[in-house]
Amino acid sequence: RGAGGVAITLGEMSAAREVGIASVVEGSAAERAGLEPGDILLEVSGVEVHTIAEARARLTGPLGDDVVIKLRRGNRVESRRVGREEVRK
Repeated sequence: RGAGGVAITLGEMSAAREVGIASVVEGSAAERAGLEPGDILLEVSGVEVHTIAEARARLTGPLGDDVVIKLRRGNRVESRRVGREEVRK
């Protein structure tokens, strides 16, 4: 199996320099899991992420494997399971 990822674009959000989702690929596993632009990533598979590089490293891995993303949306903290898939750049 090759390497895959989660079909989202990351960006720095707010003055706190949080890692957020800038966009979600239409029709992707990330969209089906309910990820939305503006969500702030807190953890990927149980590991806190503080930078875009940390988030990318945790989101990338074997195709078909799931990652659990803990995110903040507004005042709520939620977890979403997302399957890795082939992502075109």
